[in-house]
Amino acid sequence: FLLTSCALSKGTVAPKSPPPEATTASVSGQSLPLEQDRYFNGSGNCAICHTNMFDESGVDVSTDKLWRATMLANAARDPYWLATVRSEINLAPELSETIQKKCATCHMPMAEFSAVAEGSKPLILDDGFRSAEHPLNKLANDGVSCSLCHQIEPENFGQKLSFSGGFLIDAVTEKGNRIAYGPYPPNGNFIAVMQGVSGFIPTQSEHLKQAGMCGTCHNLYTPYLDENDQIAGEFPEQMIYDEWANSAYRDGNCQDCHMPLAQGGVQLSTTGGPKRSPF
Repeated sequence: FLLTSCALSKGTVAPKSPPPEATTASVSGQSLPLEQDRYFNGSGNCAICHTNMFDESGVDVSTDKLWRATMLANAARDPYWLATVRSEINLAPELSETIQKKCATCHMPMAEFSAVAEGSKPLILDDGFRSAEHPLNKLANDGVSCSLCHQIEPENFGQKLSFSGGFLIDAVTEKGNRIAYGPYPPNGNFIAVMQGVSGFIPTQSEHLKQAGMCGTCHNLYTPYLDENDQIAGEFPEQMIYDEWANSAYRDGNCQDCHMPLAQGGVQLSTTGGPKRSPF
């Protein structure tokens, strides 16, 4: 890979101040996407209500703000990952479709799932999901987003079938009656509010707190090629779940360390409702 460097070459002198246009330039962040399809909502649809959340110490714990800076949110835009996909394709162009599907499954999971469910090829580069003209471009670029994880079913957690993006999502139920899992019991009239606004029915389930949820992508088996450039098997490229399961930390879970607790209860929605704890 070619890595750019900001280091000045020997003998050059850095300018004392940036050019005038650089001092007046401004950068505004893009809004979270509002695109939807039969299976998923872009994160902007969730952020409409699940924002301006504060814990009892006054700290802003809004899920949209905390999530959008993470590697999950930026999984589809990571330039190193995109360069790696291109490099792998260049090394084995006859396996381009296999490589792109493999990589899209966990880095562009909503677009990959929708494409496969609708009978199209889950391609990433060129005219694939990265193209602004592709109908799934916005959902692809939303990375590992809200309505992906909150729809995952727990039936195969911890099993090898669940790894390498083997998460289970309902491919049958129509929009408007799809389930969105969360750790808290849904509250009265807010069920109808969320269903009407998002098309998802909030449903309590503790499985979102399980390490097996993260393990669906963070145990990764990758195909390798023989001397004839044919797939000869798989090797364990990333075994974070298995490493955790065989460690001294196995009595806890991923979220215990990667999602620290807020102070006291948190109201989850701008539409109201009780404070939830622990959050």
